[in-house]
Amino acid sequence: MLDLSSACNVLVSSEGFLMGLRPDFLAVRRLPLIAVLALVVSAPAFADGNYATNLKRDARRAARDAVPILVMFSAEYCAYCKVVKEYYLDPMAHDSANRKRVIVRIVEIDSAWMMIDFDGKRVFHDTFAANQAVALPPTLKFYDAQGREILPEIQGSPNHDLS
Repeated sequence: MLDLSSACNVLVSSEGFLMGLRPDFLAVRRLPLIAVLALVVSAPAFADGNYATNLKRDARRAARDAVPILVMFSAEYCAYCKVVKEYYLDPMAHDSANRKRVIVRIVEIDSAWMMIDFDGKRVFHDTFAANQAVALPPTLKFYDAQGREILPEIQGSPNHDLS
């Protein structure tokens, strides 16, 4: 059965193609048409989450505005990732002053969501994470407008109560 969390994992991009679950995932699950439509209708909730959809476009903006791109590599099962998102990334992303200083994106290392990488290639979130040698969430990486890492990565989360 498709839950609300899964339904929020799809986005129709400005380039006009469906960003979301792998076609093989949909085929294996044999989701009914209504479930696929629910995924598409849920796109605004997904878009508001700063999930990476087009790093090539983000890189153009980074070059224009002379700002870095902060990518958090996260996972659905990761409680520490939720802490980092709630206490750090969400406030940072919603603060207009911070939006002028950094582009914040999230890549789910355990996800079959589609995105465009820095080279303009369509890849899945999990594939992009593997290509960036990320295996342990949360991992934060800072990139320049050419998609090069500009600072050492940060792994882990500050100590917060996770109960």
